[in-house]
Amino acid sequence: YADADADGFGDATDTAVACETPSGYLSDADDCDDGDAAVNPDATEVCDSIDNDCDGDTDEDDAWWNDRFPYRIPLTLAAASTAVDGPPVAVDVDFRAALDAMGDSGAFDADTLRVVLQDCGLGQPELPSEFLDNQLGVFDKSDPTDVEGDEAGAVVFLYDEDGDYTALEPLAAASTVQAALYFGGTAAAPGYTSDLTATASSLTTALTEAAFDSSAGGMLASLEFDSTDLMSQTDSCCGNSIYSDSWGIDPQDGSGTLSLVADGPVLAALQATGSRSDSASSYDYTHTYWMFAGRPEVYSRVYQETTAYSTLSHTGDYTAGIRPWESQSADLSGATYTVDTAFTHADASDGSRGVAFAYIQPPDYLISLGFSDPYLIAYGNDAAAYGSGTPGTMASGTAYFDNVVMMVLPHEGAWADASDALSALVEGVRVSSGSPEAL
Repeated sequence: YADADADGFGDATDTAVACETPSGYLSDADDCDDGDAAVNPDATEVCDSIDNDCDGDTDEDDAWWNDRFPYRIPLTLAAASTAVDGPPVAVDVDFRAALDAMGDSGAFDADTLRVVLQDCGLGQPELPSEFLDNQLGVFDKSDPTDVEGDEAGAVVFLYDEDGDYTALEPLAAASTVQAALYFGGTAAAPGYTSDLTATASSLTTALTEAAFDSSAGGMLASLEFDSTDLMSQTDSCCGNSIYSDSWGIDPQDGSGTLSLVADGPVLAALQATGSRSDSASSYDYTHTYWMFAGRPEVYSRVYQETTAYSTLSHTGDYTAGIRPWESQSADLSGATYTVDTAFTHADASDGSRGVAFAYIQPPDYLISLGFSDPYLIAYGNDAAAYGSGTPGTMASGTAYFDNVVMMVLPHEGAWADASDALSALVEGVRVSSGSPEAL
């Protein structure tokens, strides 16, 4: 068959030549366009309204985004059962293993990483992303710390349809979306800009400003939304720790250390650390707070561990004095309080604005949760169930808050206006990674 475009594939519509194959003819007859050398069964599908690889389909989800990037890892994003605008996405990736699988011994260069929505109809938008080299499992109930420089970490981004995080499009309920991580080559760092800013004591987006106070343990000092200060851990009388002989060793009752551990443009995080003790109990704490660009909510991961044999003596049952979160509301007078009977979420709203609280990864023992003017009090722990009496004891090295992940969601309107968004954020976007591919 004739191979007019010299791409190595003949044209079955031409007359077959029953002789030894002369120059310009081939035995393969699979070329769907013998006038274009870029179209043949070995070609790479791209978004150009042409069936580049002659498979009968045009501009499908495996179209290669940009040939400057030689490698990619396909992703399938499974949406939550309710829709939400621009939900955050996090996926752990071992780029070292991916490169090895493709026979490339070179180092992974995070500057070349791009996240792309594999949708030709939308123009395959590039989504601003961030590689967290020293973290894994952003939303998991586990120690997120990873070895820095090991070419593995978490990639974070938001679902979006135009790559502009100032206006987030909704991810349809129960939908499935194809995306890909492109990397390799010599591309420079993308230099994304966003509304997310971080300092040593604040996390801010265009919607929310969260301030933290190192003189009060590094805890959340204020959460500003719509010109309203919604809550403060530092103003709370109690909680955020354990009741020993009293509430006198809460993190907010003394100074702590605040560190900026991630600085955007997609995710920024602060970490509060410290130690507390009295004659009965002693513990170390690490509270990590983070926000995403374009989003209003604040996430919190709580880890606390006893550093000595500790006795807890809260009235009635000692587990009622183990509280991963306690805050005081500021400007929500006359609010309506909604509490889930399973103790997984709660809300306080005055009709025009409010704040919802939810566990992303709850403690093993959920005891109680509630807004009670002016407090939000979460009772729960990873050490013992309610009903253990008082006093109770914990051995040294007991992680009674073992990386509990929580979220506070400022919102407009009443609880009914925020319930679907909260549900979708708690359920999250589930990510499945395919095998690495080379161009």
